[in-house]
Amino acid sequence: MKKIHVLIQFLFIATLFSCSNDDDGTITVDQSLIPGTWNVTAIQSNDGRFTGTVEGIPVSGSFTAAGKNITTQIVFVEGTENTFTSSGGFTLEVSILIPLQDPLVVEEDFPDYLGNGSWRVEGNNLILTVSSEESAYTVTNLTSMNMSLAASFNEEVDYNGTIFGLDGTLEIDLSKN
Repeated sequence: MKKIHVLIQFLFIATLFSCSNDDDGTITVDQSLIPGTWNVTAIQSNDGRFTGTVEGIPVSGSFTAAGKNITTQIVFVEGTENTFTSSGGFTLEVSILIPLQDPLVVEEDFPDYLGNGSWRVEGNNLILTVSSEESAYTVTNLTSMNMSLAASFNEEVDYNGTIFGLDGTLEIDLSKN
């Protein structure tokens, strides 16, 4: 059970700092719509897959994740260097499905979401940089009051010698104050 709990933490960490874009060029991002204060209204992943070896036993399955008790707010400022600050957090509820086992639901609190950093737009991607780490989010919807972001992830995470392969898509919805 403890190893599964560790997996949940790394599922989320992987989606925050190792996202890549799925740039299909479907929308043109109007950068002037981004500055302002945005509330995160939804965080989810509906197509997650994982593989790993836990205590010598190969394990694979799928997962879904949904944010709840979301208080995250992100302020984007446009200037010589575009910056952002975030505050608040959320609880991530992850449902893990391993074949031939009962589903496991785990909740993890994330009191601080992104932190502070810089942002830029490249094509239909919003690139966030925190502590020299870039994360690219495809902007799937952007109006003066709503923004939807998506990011795919596919990576290996090593935690104390246990390696987990993770892949899926993270989706984030925001509304402007």
